[in-house]
Amino acid sequence: NLTPLNIVCEYKDPINEAIQCFRNTKYISSLLTLYPIIEGIIWKFSYSIHKKKLQLFTDNSFKKLISIDGNEIDKSIGNLLKNTSFKELLDFQFVDYFCDEFYVERNPKLHGEGLSKINKEDVIKKVLTLDYVLDLSKNTMKEIIQDLIKEVELNKQGN
Repeated sequence: NLTPLNIVCEYKDPINEAIQCFRNTKYISSLLTLYPIIEGIIWKFSYSIHKKKLQLFTDNSFKKLISIDGNEIDKSIGNLLKNTSFKELLDFQFVDYFCDEFYVERNPKLHGEGLSKINKEDVIKKVLTLDYVLDLSKNTMKEIIQDLIKEVELNKQGN
């Protein structure tokens, strides 16, 4: 069940392909498709909530991140998850998993190392990671919309 969020729309077909590959026991194809989908959705989500909920980037070019202590830092998924206010949205266990296991294994696999060792469990972990990211995105965007509605209603009452 794919959320109708704009940040997910471009990933709908790739997600369906990854799931279809999983169902057909094509675990390598499924996993290698899921890695960029998950990271891409996290980046799109961070762009969407920048300034609406959290100040994550130095400006709207999204080229540099703002650390929790207000310093400019390089844009990387690890920095986003561990060193910006984005981590306030995340379960600490997810951050540990993503940065310590997911991201570390992602680069070698995407560069062709250890592909024959990919199994069903590896893919299930990534599907659950995707599910977590989608739920987080949907729930956070829902909160933002509810806050905007409240703000509009308060402004109407004040006029």
